[in-house]
Amino acid sequence: MKILLTVELYNPHKGGAEKVVEDLAVGLSGKGHDVTVATTYAQNREKDVTRGVKIEQFKLSGNSVNGIDGESKEVKRYKELILGGGFDLIFNYAAQSWPTDLTFSMLDKLSCKKVLAPVGYSRLSNRRYREYFSKLPTFGRENDLGEKEVIIQNGALEKEFANGDNFNVKEKLGIKSKYLLVAVSHHNAAKGHRFVIKAFRKMKRNDSTLLIIGDKAVSFGARKLAHFFIDYLYCSLFNFLDGNIVLANGRNRRFVLSAYRQSDLALSGSRVECAPLVMYESFASKTPFITTDVGNVNDHRNYLRVVKSPNDMAEAANYLLNNPIERSTMADNAFKLWKDNYTVEKIVGKYEDLFVRLCDGGAKGK
Repeated sequence: MKILLTVELYNPHKGGAEKVVEDLAVGLSGKGHDVTVATTYAQNREKDVTRGVKIEQFKLSGNSVNGIDGESKEVKRYKELILGGGFDLIFNYAAQSWPTDLTFSMLDKLSCKKVLAPVGYSRLSNRRYREYFSKLPTFGRENDLGEKEVIIQNGALEKEFANGDNFNVKEKLGIKSKYLLVAVSHHNAAKGHRFVIKAFRKMKRNDSTLLIIGDKAVSFGARKLAHFFIDYLYCSLFNFLDGNIVLANGRNRRFVLSAYRQSDLALSGSRVECAPLVMYESFASKTPFITTDVGNVNDHRNYLRVVKSPNDMAEAANYLLNNPIERSTMADNAFKLWKDNYTVEKIVGKYEDLFVRLCDGGAKGK
């Protein structure tokens, strides 16, 4: 099949959406499919073909609500790719983004199969997006999308977690404490670093260090500055005030994997998720996961701890640290769940099965 995947940001940008689409693109390419990714231009992207995947990049940003920023020739070039690329199937990852919103405007001209992963509608409660979301049911009816939902969850890449550690994280960062707790997410206010820091400080123990791993450069313009001031500087303040809170950059994937494996607990205070990668990566690294009730985490409530407040998270973390047998059992059970169901290799297979069914005579044109 000739497949186009669209996503707002892609490698070398680091983040959940970027990782999901890259793993899917590389996986499908490895199965013999002709795969192209359409994404935002990145100045430090060196190649147009990476790991067998062709990359088409555009100097565009925004969405249909905030306005799509960029020259008209870039919009035209994107539309020419969509309409004239000869793709058997187009897969748009995430609503509320310029690649998906521009594709919406061309659906009636597309004869190939189309698949949308809306990824949670994170701005559903935002008043400025009311009209955008109010149109989606009508849009679905007009394009014959009723009762064609398929749920494919995320996963963690088996070969990444099968390799040994590349870093001694505690030694590299000068951490002397017995226990290491990790929180992996970009410095975005919705990712809940304040929640996690409050919980960690309520634990009141000197034998533990909280390691926050994330990239502070995760968006554009005013949003980038807002997250820098609201989230990154907040974390930096407590990094300065509390010797047991450490910040690290997450751009080196091998470092992140080592941190997962060497940590005793993984914490998430996020307010916006769909199927959080950090959950599956915690499972894959045998690191017990404590999280707010977000996305699909309750689907796996028997394999993690779901909390409502920083007090709850502090209590759950202290309990697990004080009960190593229960902590180990929880980690082993979650690892088995991931190994049996949520490796990226299995997830890519589910996507391939869906795409093949559609292109071999499934729901016409959708």
